[in-house]
Amino acid sequence: MLTLPPRPAADPAAWFAAVAAVLLNRAELVAGGVPLRVAELELYLHAADHPDPFAHAHPLQRGWGRWYFHRSGGSYRGGSFKGLDLTLGDDTATVGVLLRTVVTPDGELIDGPSRLVDRLLQLTDAPTVAALDAQLPGEALHVRDAPDRGAEVFSTARVGLSLKRAAALDAMPRYVGRRYRFLTEPRRIGPGRPQLVAALRADGLSVEGIRARTGIAGGVVGRYAAAFDEGRAGRDLGRFVGANLRALDRCRLLGAWAAVYGP
Repeated sequence: MLTLPPRPAADPAAWFAAVAAVLLNRAELVAGGVPLRVAELELYLHAADHPDPFAHAHPLQRGWGRWYFHRSGGSYRGGSFKGLDLTLGDDTATVGVLLRTVVTPDGELIDGPSRLVDRLLQLTDAPTVAALDAQLPGEALHVRDAPDRGAEVFSTARVGLSLKRAAALDAMPRYVGRRYRFLTEPRRIGPGRPQLVAALRADGLSVEGIRARTGIAGGVVGRYAAAFDEGRAGRDLGRFVGANLRALDRCRLLGAWAAVYGP
């Protein structure tokens, strides 16, 4: 198991970035003897001073360096709801690093938490998530040090979050736009492009600058950036409470979030 920086008592944003830098650039995930490069991840921390309502906050996530396959009640999630976290918690906090995308030795991109778990099952010859989990900790699935790749790491808001349930969970607006997602393959990873454009727009990049950095078509970047600017000018997060979000709505939400809570 490689060494990751310990969690500080202060705000976790800098620690999240440090953990992501190690996992994305100086580590590899080994499944059934096959080394995989992690290209995208998200972090979720729930503690008294960081009550992220989007975190699973499962008791198993209080351990450090464990594997946590997503659960619903006492059962493993199946179908498209599968997911795998590396846990970095302790007695005071649950922490999960959700693995979203890996790259195989031949360059194949496996994107999405559920597809990633499916590939891990295939590589480890495990018929089910339960069967793989029963082998852990162990050589079937582990993380090890790797030579530094030096890839640029992008940070964005996490994928799939909204304020649909914010009327019942008042902490949601504070956390929905936090840049706790990290990736190194902006040109190849499709999901989460509104979040990527919004993050770079919040950093002050022009439409052309975003297009050049990400490879996303200029017309798409222009629409996303305009929606982000509209949301930032309006500063109204309330309009998104209870709403289903399409791509442009998500950009407007993140623009409003940036205006209220900072980039």
